[in-house]
Formats: sequence, C-alpha cells, structure tokens
Amino acid sequence: MNSISRFLTKRLRLKVNRSKSAVAPVSERSFLGFCIINDGASQRHIAPQALQRFKARVCILTRRTLGVDLPRMIAPLAKYMRGWRAYFGFCQPPPGVAQPRCLDSSAIADGVVETVAKWAEPFCPTA
Repeated sequence: MNSISRFLTKRLRLKVNRSKSAVAPVSERSFLGFCIINDGASQRHIAPQALQRFKARVCILTRRTLGVDLPRMIAPLAKYMRGWRAYFGFCQPPPGVAQPRCLDSSAIADGVVETVAKWAEPFCPTA
C-alpha cells in the first residue's frame, strides 16, 4: 500500500485518502455499490451498504406522515426504483432475495392498491 500511495502522490501528484484506501482481496471490498462474490464463479452482487441505503430511502419516500395521496407518493418512489433497477439491474440478487418481477410504476401501483384494499376491507365494506 505504501509504494502505491507514494507513486500516486509523488509521480501523479494525486491526494490519497488513507481512510478510504485499502489493499484487500476483491471479495472483501465493495466499489460503487457492487461487490464480487467468488464461490466457484465470480458473481456481481449489490453491496450490503447499498441495500441498506435503498431500504432507508424507500422508508423515507413511503412514510405515513407525508400527508399526500397515493399517486403522489408512488410517483417519486417509482422514479427512484426505476433508477435503482437500471443501475443495479445486471447484478445477481443477493442470497435469500428473489429476483424482482418488474419495477415499473404500474406494478408498484398495483401492489400498493392491493395492499391498501386489503387493509381497508374491514373499514370500507363493499355493497
């Protein structure tokens, strides 16, 4: 690590952030939200930190205290999920997670409407 840092700072005149820099096997590091798991065949996976950030962002976008109706809540959520899917779409799903069927706004809307309908059944009986 020292020789690489010295080359970068002296020869290329770049700054090296030692807290972010490391020399380790590829299976122990993540890069731009991806990690590579090497269990016979190298596979690209989504890094655990990226999944945590995704879940936190979805919680923020769908929190109950927004005070907006369903279509207004779904629009930014669908936009975020489409972008996330476009970025991480070519990865294998992490172990224990099924491949999502389709993350377009209509699929999300259908799922949310079904959930709301199930929740509202006892309160809004149909004729």
